[in-house]
Amino acid sequence: KNPNSSSIHVLFTQRPTTLSSHPGEVCFPGGRQDPSDRSDDVITALRETREEIGLFPHSILPIARMETVESKHSLCVTPIVGWIDPPEAAEPSGLDLNLEEVEAAFAVPLEYFAREENCVEKYSVEWSGGEFVVRTYLF
Repeated sequence: KNPNSSSIHVLFTQRPTTLSSHPGEVCFPGGRQDPSDRSDDVITALRETREEIGLFPHSILPIARMETVESKHSLCVTPIVGWIDPPEAAEPSGLDLNLEEVEAAFAVPLEYFAREENCVEKYSVEWSGGEFVVRTYLF
């Protein structure tokens, strides 16, 4: 939740364009599981969020573990959804970005994604035995 607004926001990061892997992509904080994470996806998400954007685990309440999916790059991705409290902790201008991994951080109101007029491209893809709708938004 953005402290200057009553709406819920989604926090994104953008990877540096200089990286060899996924340069310039917009994504969520996260990354590879370390042995110290004890095979716990929530611990991995909290650690990676701290390493990438400086958001401390005590400010994040994990509320959902989404289904693990295989990415287009054959990586297993397990999204962890968290509530950030206080909301000010996630204010992009106050985050401590690891500039080797993150070029920028920004927050988008969740309601933005519910408005069809904000979707600039929409198509279906078949992947790993399922069909998925891919949507593109510009913000």
